[in-house]
Amino acid sequence: MGTEKHIEDRGFNDILPGGLERDFIIPWKKSGDEVWDELNLKIEDDTSLSTVTVRSLWPWVLVAASLMVLLGIAGVMRFYKIELECLPGDHLSLVLPGGSEIELNADSQLSYFPYWWKISRHVNLEGEAFFKVKKGNSFKVISQRGETHVLGTSFNIISRDDQYLVECISGNVKVVSRENKSSVEIKHDQQAVLNKSGELRVEEKTESNNTFSLRKNSFIFTTAPLAGVLQEIEKQYHIVISVPESFDYSYTGNFNRFESVDQVLSLVCKPFGLIFVRESEDQYRIEKEQIEN
Repeated sequence: MGTEKHIEDRGFNDILPGGLERDFIIPWKKSGDEVWDELNLKIEDDTSLSTVTVRSLWPWVLVAASLMVLLGIAGVMRFYKIELECLPGDHLSLVLPGGSEIELNADSQLSYFPYWWKISRHVNLEGEAFFKVKKGNSFKVISQRGETHVLGTSFNIISRDDQYLVECISGNVKVVSRENKSSVEIKHDQQAVLNKSGELRVEEKTESNNTFSLRKNSFIFTTAPLAGVLQEIEKQYHIVISVPESFDYSYTGNFNRFESVDQVLSLVCKPFGLIFVRESEDQYRIEKEQIEN
């Protein structure tokens, strides 16, 4: 058939431009179908390997996710804090984890970490509070100037400005100065007083140090400075009392918080020839009584 040659059993026929045959052939050891079959098998093997690899990593992914969840929960437990502020004129009662009871006085702040209690048992206090500790429950109360360590006892703490005083009602407590780490232990009817230089001293309890009894809702003063008495009345009744002159008086007396502020101020002022003037709902002024000739 002319000059056309028939090529059999060759890898391919390639005709050059002009109709000429190439003078070479590339022999194939495998047919096209065989090559495609092997390629498909290779792809399946790679897919199987990837599946095995992912499956082998899956437990580690679960472990990592669980750790992240646990760390998140631990963070919430560690840093979740209850903060309580008792405003002037108010009193607040609460129960700590474990069952110990606290009565928070007016103008006082308290905080603690409820979910971290079993690991770190401490309460932060600024102001005044009475603690009735359930037997077997140990914790410490941290204030700016001092710490009180307790175990199954009852006590009262005053931590205001430069004043730090701990009165033991029952059992015994350990009081630590945060300034020089010195410490004392006090028992029933004793109190620890921290002076301005950071030194602790133990005293027998005197009523003059108990400006206000949270347990009895009563004021008890014995030769207490009048300025201190008026400051305590301000906190308990949420009022402001202005004293235009410096009265160097000492007051002895007692009265109940449930009496009206007018009754209380009348009792305090009368022994010194003083009177009070009500300027507004929560503003009072103390002045000398004018005696007519």
